[in-house]
Amino acid sequence: MSSNDQRNLICHQTHATVEHFWKAIDIWNNCPHVVNRRLCGVICIFVGKILNSEVDHNVIVSRIRDTNIPAATLVEDNHILKILEAAEIQAEKDCDVSEAGVYIYFKKLLPRNYDQFEPCLELVIIG
Repeated sequence: MSSNDQRNLICHQTHATVEHFWKAIDIWNNCPHVVNRRLCGVICIFVGKILNSEVDHNVIVSRIRDTNIPAATLVEDNHILKILEAAEIQAEKDCDVSEAGVYIYFKKLLPRNYDQFEPCLELVIIG
């Protein structure tokens, strides 16, 4: 993280434990509709461990953004592997996320009001 990014971080004192933090991450990853009332659920399209984890997270996001990602309704896990490969990111699919490392999630967020909104993709990098 560059020094410019650090000025945008917000932090405050809390009594939450590390376990509470990871439980909140788990809820956001698996049940985002609990936090965001505009969602009715999520479909996890891809979970993988980034093998070249020395690459900065911002670089990963910009490389993925530069690739051609189809609409959320058309994305499949084998297409995600091709996107990561094109972005020069080495990833292991369907790995054990309980191990230490950097993980990448592609999820399809499902809107509560399908008549007004379309599903969208969410990229999550944890590590």
